[in-house]
Amino acid sequence: MKKNILKSIYIGIKRGYETPTLPDNLLILHNNPYIRCLRFTYVSSTLLILAVKAIEIRGLDKVYFIFLSFYLVIAMLYLVYSLFINYHRIKHIKKVLKSDKLDIHL
Repeated sequence: MKKNILKSIYIGIKRGYETPTLPDNLLILHNNPYIRCLRFTYVSSTLLILAVKAIEIRGLDKVYFIFLSFYLVIAMLYLVYSLFINYHRIKHIKKVLKSDKLDIHL
C-alpha cells in the first residue's frame, strides 16, 4: 500500500517537473539571446546601482544620476516583460491542468 502511494507521489512530482510552464512559442522567446541579455542586464544593473550608492556619497551625483536613469529604463522594460510572461504562464498552467496531459482531475 505504501509503495503504491510513494510511487504515485514520485510519478506526480516527475510529471510536474517535466511539464513546461510556458507554451512552446513563449519558451523560444524566453530563451532568445536578446531577452537573456535583458534579464542579465536587469540583474547586473540592480547589483550595480547598489554598489554605485557609494559613488553618490563621494559627491559624484551626475554619475549616480546616469546609472540610476539607465537602471530605471531597464527595470521598466523588465517589469513589462515579467508581467507578460507571468500572465501567460498562469494561463498555460490552467490550460494544462484542465487537459488530460497530467492525468489530474480537478
